[in-house]
Amino acid sequence: MLGPEVEKYGPNVKVVVIAFVLGALFCVPFWFGAKEANNRTGWAIFFAVASFFALFVAYLVSSRASLHVDGVSCRSIFGEKEMRWTEVERFRYGSHEVIAQGIALGAFYQIKLIDEHGSTISFGDRIGRAAEFIQKLNQLTFETLMQKATRHFDSGAELDFGAIHLSRSNGLSINRWFGTKETPWQELVSCHMGAADTWDTERFSITRVGKKLPQTQSIPVERLYNAAVLLALINRTLSRGPC
Repeated sequence: MLGPEVEKYGPNVKVVVIAFVLGALFCVPFWFGAKEANNRTGWAIFFAVASFFALFVAYLVSSRASLHVDGVSCRSIFGEKEMRWTEVERFRYGSHEVIAQGIALGAFYQIKLIDEHGSTISFGDRIGRAAEFIQKLNQLTFETLMQKATRHFDSGAELDFGAIHLSRSNGLSINRWFGTKETPWQELVSCHMGAADTWDTERFSITRVGKKLPQTQSIPVERLYNAAVLLALINRTLSRGPC
């Protein structure tokens, strides 16, 4: 069992409304079809579709997440999961701005925690105040993840952050769709995270020495695990030197 609850997060009202509207749009034609056919098959199909959407909306409405002193928990009509901060090995998140038929629906988030045994907790868009939730998770997991990463980094091991691998001796390498780009420490100028006006997601930007001017490359934060820890390790190494 985890310690006392520090903060609670309820369902995402926006997603519940969208799911309800979509369910109604799908179910109405089946209802008219069943009424016109007026047979068991038509009504069976209508009730099957309506039951699916009703269950999905009930799942969204029942979704909850709680931050505790010792970890995080989530629950819905399908059950409950929890994870201690000390067991967290990887934390990944991402966001996208969604526009449908010219209407801005806002930002939608994906959040995943993975523990040392490979078990996962995924929150997705069903939790409200997701941006705040991500910020809190970053704060509460950072110290433990930073300690683990620093220990392995200082021992000379190569650290896997997803799309970026980091090594004390060799610098960092970025896994791209068409190959790997390696950047030794002496060519690395700076790194930072943040949203950009031309993108719909937070990005991790790396600036390195170019032939004439510094060159910057960025990748979506959703392709990284423990992005805040990666940034802190790089900045610490740049300020102290790799050796």
